[in-house]
Amino acid sequence: MIENKTKKQSINAYMWTLLIISFGSFIYSYREMVENYNTTVLAFTYKYGFISRGFIGTLYHGLDSILPVDLINYEAVVWVCLVVTIIIYLIFLCFARYTLDKCQESNLTYLETFWAFFMIMVVSTFSSKRNFGRLDIFMLLFSVLAVWLLLQKKSKALQFMVIPLAAMGVMVHQGYVFMYVSMILVLLIYLYFTTREKRYLVILGLTLLAISVLFIWFQFMSHVNGEAIVGDIIDEATLLTRKGKYHDTLIDAEILGVDLGETEWPLHVQNFVELPAFLILISPYIYIAFKFFKGVFEKCENKADKCKYLLVLLGAATTLPLFILKIDYGRWFLAVFVYYLVMLISLVVLEDKIIIETLQEKAMWLREHKTWAFMLIIYAIMFVPFWDVRVCQLLKSVSDPINEMWLHMW
Repeated sequence: MIENKTKKQSINAYMWTLLIISFGSFIYSYREMVENYNTTVLAFTYKYGFISRGFIGTLYHGLDSILPVDLINYEAVVWVCLVVTIIIYLIFLCFARYTLDKCQESNLTYLETFWAFFMIMVVSTFSSKRNFGRLDIFMLLFSVLAVWLLLQKKSKALQFMVIPLAAMGVMVHQGYVFMYVSMILVLLIYLYFTTREKRYLVILGLTLLAISVLFIWFQFMSHVNGEAIVGDIIDEATLLTRKGKYHDTLIDAEILGVDLGETEWPLHVQNFVELPAFLILISPYIYIAFKFFKGVFEKCENKADKCKYLLVLLGAATTLPLFILKIDYGRWFLAVFVYYLVMLISLVVLEDKIIIETLQEKAMWLREHKTWAFMLIIYAIMFVPFWDVRVCQLLKSVSDPINEMWLHMW
């Protein structure tokens, strides 16, 4: 009883700390502005048919029909985005509390560290000018809710809600298939390997079927009526957007089905130049991750365990098509970092012996090198908030002078 009371007091104190960290990250990044990409997409609704990225716009218009105020204007968009974003942050904090309550007291430090990184990254990014109101936060929300359900061992029937949550993620944005669904799929496979309960295979199969069908529809087949509806969408996007400057290339791509490959190529060249610089900047964390997973694989006693942890390691590789074909590297890197944080949080809650033993070893090294540990935390803060095409301000500050002096590529 005393141990439980001590744990509860410790968690309560930490949650106040996490709340302060989140609030500080919000104040640091918030600019009270929704960019035209994120306002234009609200004009996409299912009244025009089952169109790509129409889910959130449909919900927004449903809210407009319920409330006694007009939401089809830019000022209303800012306020709704603010309220909804704060609610989502609170949901993440509730999930954090749930995981802390469920984990062993001896493992609290690991979860506290992971959640601090998660909230700093997520809150600062989705409060910043480039990503405030962006669809990505809803995709992340649906995946986090699905993971939450999978960690609830007593609610077996409720775990089937993972399927519609994943489906809604694709309805928000078909890029969900590459960005955030991996944490659900990998956790389902991990749970099957661990428990051998066929329920997880059934959920996995139905989830894969749902997201595959929806992805094919939105990516290749939902543009047939584009010419007939594009005028109405432009008119409404003009009302929703700051100074009426809607995002024309978004409408071209998602409503008319225009291939933006040629238009985006100059930015892609910039991506390719900046990528090596960013990998060098984050090399201390890549080294730590390498040492961590090396320690994990050394503890595996059979091929099944190795396959299980190899899947966890490679789960973020679903973002590779985005890195190759698209240009928003800041968004892709955030998805990668969030994947590993959520997976580590989940495996600690599930009391994965090998993961926890490896974390104990690395924590011991960090305790012996406190200066390095402190520097790594401070250094990580320099990368946030993540942007969109440009990864972050730090990388821009490094790559732009290099380009101006030698490369002259943008």
